[in-house]
Amino acid sequence: MREAYCRAVLCYPQRINLDGSATGEEVDEGSRARAKERLDKIAARAAGKANKLRGLTENRAQDEMLEPSLADVQATTKIA
Repeated sequence: MREAYCRAVLCYPQRINLDGSATGEEVDEGSRARAKERLDKIAARAAGKANKLRGLTENRAQDEMLEPSLADVQATTKIA
């Protein structure tokens, strides 16, 4: 289920057609539970991706601190 659909299931007491009209069908507790479970999985996945990107950024920053820049290399290797 998509995130927007899950949020709609949790927010509204009645199901809604694609044209915006109410279906008259109530959203049951089982549907709400599945929607909440799916949103939890989506949030966990997003947090995992964010942590992975944060780790990559930190590793890149550490690598850049360890590697000399081109200007540093050129300055130390000037031949007289």
